Amino acid sequence: MKKIFSFYIAVIFVFLSCKDDNVLQKPELVSTQACEDYLLIENILLDIDENIEQAFRDNGISKGYPNYTLKNFNYSFPQDTLDTLIVDFGNSNILYPNPGGKLRKGKIISEFTGKYHDSLSIINISFDNYQVNNYLVEGEIVIINNGKNIQGNSVYLISSNNMSVSNNSRGKIDWQVNISKEWINGEETFFNKNDDGFILNGTSSGNSTNNNNFSSTIMSPLIIEYNCLYGCLVTSGEVKLTPDGYEDRIIDYGNEGCDCNVVIITNSETYPKIILN
Repeated sequence: MKKIFSFYIAVIFVFLSCKDDNVLQKPELVSTQACEDYLLIENILLDIDENIEQAFRDNGISKGYPNYTLKNFNYSFPQDTLDTLIVDFGNSNILYPNPGGKLRKGKIISEFTGKYHDSLSIINISFDNYQVNNYLVEGEIVIINNGKNIQGNSVYLISSNNMSVSNNSRGKIDWQVNISKEWINGEETFFNKNDDGFILNGTSSGNSTNNNNFSSTIMSPLIIEYNCLYGCLVTSGEVKLTPDGYEDRIIDYGNEGCDCNVVIITNSETYPKIILN
């Protein structure tokens, strides 16, 4: 009898132990790290592009802050083969634009064959301790004005083989990117940026802060609106992002608005996120 009783006690103990294990076992968490890193570095790239475009729109003449230095090609110094425009935010963090801008310091350096809006111009961008919101930006970016397409819209090609952003708390994001930027609204009103609109298409690949590789493809063109300079420039569109070892993620920017809200979708589950701006 004692043996039978002991057997039942053992069975009940095992059952309760398994039940407790099931209660304590948490469902597998979905990693959105690659998407968050992608959104951060994409946002920084578009911000750099806008700052360079504005510097050329101002003809390299500073109206206060940041400081512009324009160095024209000098035949006395053959090693300087291109004109250079330096956008200098200074050595200390300053909020720009103010209000509604980002903390910035350091320099964005552009060597160019022509101005941003000159057809077939090439702009090579590098950095000297440039930081935005305490993220150090490194590498080189190339912007090519590819002229007008059959719709009569200017098209720009933006690429980098070695762009990175990093800070001490988050780590480092490495990125290779090739995108086209088509000017679809506001080109005829050159001096009014608020009505400017663009669409982005392209691909990228990179290494996230968790040291996992990822790739991305713009599935539905990203819409950029310059009336969102104090928010997030991308107001709609979709990106498919594939981290190594994980299912595809879809980044849905919504349909309109400058609110920096996106939704990450994977396996029919949605994860709302806010782009760090």
